[in-house]
Amino acid sequence: MLIGHYSEIGAETFETLPGVRLRWLIDEREGKLNFLLRRFELDKNAKTPHHKHPWEHEIYVISGTIELTLDEEKIILKKDSFAYIPENHMHQFKNIGEEEAVFLCIIPRKGAMDRKYS
Repeated sequence: MLIGHYSEIGAETFETLPGVRLRWLIDEREGKLNFLLRRFELDKNAKTPHHKHPWEHEIYVISGTIELTLDEEKIILKKDSFAYIPENHMHQFKNIGEEEAVFLCIIPRKGAMDRKYS
């Protein structure tokens, strides 16, 4: 069993993604899990790359306002919104609000082998 608080996990930052922080809350440190849990924190106007990959992921918005671009569609997500991102679909998350945007992201273990932010 694993119990913790997000503040106990150091945030990764990326030179190419200013204002984006990633915390691996539940990952392979806990053994061979089926799914991993990440927390993304986006400063105002911060965004992830527009990209795709061969695994799905699910997100849940904790705070802020996020513009999700999924293929060509733009969708506004606010606190308590959730979304399913299918594998091999172009997507991007952008904080379009005035405050920090935070969301949880669940990915299958196979998607974490690269330890990427996507």
